[in-house]
Amino acid sequence: MALKLMWLVLGGVRVLWCLAPQTGYIHPDEFFQSPEVMAGDILNLKTFRTWEFNTSYPSRSVLFPLVTTGFSFTILKVLHNSGLFGSILNSYSLLVFPRFYLTCLSFILDYSVYHLACLWGADPWNALTLLSGSYVMLVFFTRTFSNVIEAALFALLLLLVAMDIKQANVALHPGKKERKNNKHLIGIVLVSGFFNRPTFIGYALVPMLLWLSRDQKGTFQFSLRQIMKSFFGLLSSVIATSFLFIVTDALYFGSLLSETDWLLKDGNTMYSLFVNISQCLVLTPVNLILYNLDQKSLIAHGSHPWFTHLTVNGFLLFGGLHISAVVTGVKTMVNKFACKASCHISHKDNVGKKLPAQCPAATQITEYLLLVYFTPLLILSMFNHQEPRYISPLIVPLVILSAAKCEMLRWKIVIVLFNVLGSVLFGCLHQGGLIPCLSYLEKTLHSQNPQANPPEHSLVFYHTYMPPRYLLNVKSDQEFTRIIDLGGSDVSVLNNTVNGLLDNFSSEHIGNNQEMNVYIIAPGTVRDDIENCGFQWKTVASFFPHLTMEDPPDIPSLLSEDGLNQLNLYIFKVHVKGKKRET
Repeated sequence: MALKLMWLVLGGVRVLWCLAPQTGYIHPDEFFQSPEVMAGDILNLKTFRTWEFNTSYPSRSVLFPLVTTGFSFTILKVLHNSGLFGSILNSYSLLVFPRFYLTCLSFILDYSVYHLACLWGADPWNALTLLSGSYVMLVFFTRTFSNVIEAALFALLLLLVAMDIKQANVALHPGKKERKNNKHLIGIVLVSGFFNRPTFIGYALVPMLLWLSRDQKGTFQFSLRQIMKSFFGLLSSVIATSFLFIVTDALYFGSLLSETDWLLKDGNTMYSLFVNISQCLVLTPVNLILYNLDQKSLIAHGSHPWFTHLTVNGFLLFGGLHISAVVTGVKTMVNKFACKASCHISHKDNVGKKLPAQCPAATQITEYLLLVYFTPLLILSMFNHQEPRYISPLIVPLVILSAAKCEMLRWKIVIVLFNVLGSVLFGCLHQGGLIPCLSYLEKTLHSQNPQANPPEHSLVFYHTYMPPRYLLNVKSDQEFTRIIDLGGSDVSVLNNTVNGLLDNFSSEHIGNNQEMNVYIIAPGTVRDDIENCGFQWKTVASFFPHLTMEDPPDIPSLLSEDGLNQLNLYIFKVHVKGKKRET
């Protein structure tokens, strides 16, 4: 009963913290692979489209962004146009609506873990408590990452495969002829996962090999013939789902409708029509795979040692659960080798009756869970670019594997402290000032009354993560708001950019009454650099906490009088006219 109550409380915390909202900024992909794009398409806001959604070489399928953040923004647009809730379209609703949708979707993992634990003999409430208490669920899976969808599909695939195998093992009555009654759902999940993120192949490898290698009676037969025979049963759902994704992408990116002259030509044969249509189709996951096979592309995004997932990212996300899985895996391998050695000796000495006592091998379920956990981890380790969130779906088999271990309960204090620290770091501290800063700027931009000659606003972001433009709630045709992202550029670039804005404004608007506001958004760790720039400014706002690991604070000076200013994100307003600087 206590564990059930704990799961309910943690589930409530997951939803409420999403609505709070969380201010931590984990990675730009949270915004630029879904809500930034959909906000421009549906709400007609000023946005920035990244390379994945380039119409000349699209590398991300648009179907999942459409049905998640696209659907959320459609509901928001309808509510805004109805006028029932006043001015509901603001930075808060733009941030929270799609996040809330994905948070609700994350409960698919809870549903799957509960039923998987029951099927595999683990304590379901232990597993659910470990799952819902993990900061991966509380922080990462309440964001608009495509990894959330990947994790949900991975959990569903594990559940569908486990249900089919369980039914095959218990179905002894002669009337049962068809074993794989979930084959169409498995085909849909398989293709959906691939089009969402091609890395889903690595996650699906072990459960799909197990499913494909069992015949209609549930007997395990690992052979190419059996695998091909089972795979043909998936073809109808695989083809239908693939067709849906491909046509949706072709329509969205314009390749299917931009060149339709061949439809109007006389004398077209069915073959020519088929060839012309096939040339207009878009295979976004194939484009993404080809992009990532290019070493130059991976280096541009960052290169990591091959063992990063195994030694760093696994511990960073899962803490002691990852260490426990590694230890269990090593023990299982040792037991396997010991068992084989015992079998060899027993065969020679003809003492096979003693074998069970000599070989306490791990159970089949434990071995399967270890394969499900470590196989995707090792496959993803083959790529040089390794981010922690890439392996976040592995929390599903990990919590079930850990729930069966009584010794994990002894470490519950350590597990709680680890997840609290992870929640604070990624949910509050990491780049934590940028989202409140954008909300402040959104209010500033919309607080002024409409004027015949509105002021120009130039927002210069310096040494921050990419700012999601849609949170400023600026229409795409608004020419008086300019957003400049300098990233981690040198201070000389900042100086030249700001002075260039001032010079252009002076030359273009001599003699009129138009105003211009130039704001610099930068962390406190680079404030000294801005002090040395050749323009005047004043501080208008600051946001605490803001931890940037690209420009980390000086730890010894944090305890000084002004040390905590390093953990602020500042908005500096540049003086367009020659006034003395204020601080």
